[in-house]
Amino acid sequence: MYVDDDALRERIGDWIEESLAQSEADTARQFVEEKLNALLDGQPMYNSPAVSRGEDAFPDACEGCPHYGAACPVVTDRTEQRWRTRKLEEAESEQEARRVFEQQARDVDCHRIPAFLESWDNDHRALLERGQRLQSKAEDLLHATAGEDVELEDDATALAVGGGEQ
Repeated sequence: MYVDDDALRERIGDWIEESLAQSEADTARQFVEEKLNALLDGQPMYNSPAVSRGEDAFPDACEGCPHYGAACPVVTDRTEQRWRTRKLEEAESEQEARRVFEQQARDVDCHRIPAFLESWDNDHRALLERGQRLQSKAEDLLHATAGEDVELEDDATALAVGGGEQ
């Protein structure tokens, strides 16, 4: 409400709505882990007596995987899970974490992990970058309007402009 530029305020509102529909992940690592966990929502990811066909235990997006209808090693094999957890703990950068996911995908012939990374690169990261640009424009506008007295507090609900509290 402190942004006087109607077009910018509308773009910020659109971004907020879009971002609420997306993941809360700030990194590719968090995004892929979130997506791997989501694979287990409603699907056991392994053939069991609970399903009439093994394929029914998997999302359609996994069709074409050599493990489709049997058991997904990425989310059901404890050895693979421990390996990934250990390697991710050792990763010192986002790039190293990506390499861990890429290596596991190659090792077990998973095509979902590369798709998740591609989705992050093409969609999610672009959304975050757009939000950062909008935030920067809004801050520039606030500073230009109110001078250097604009104080943005840590609590997103509190904003003091020119020393006056709202």
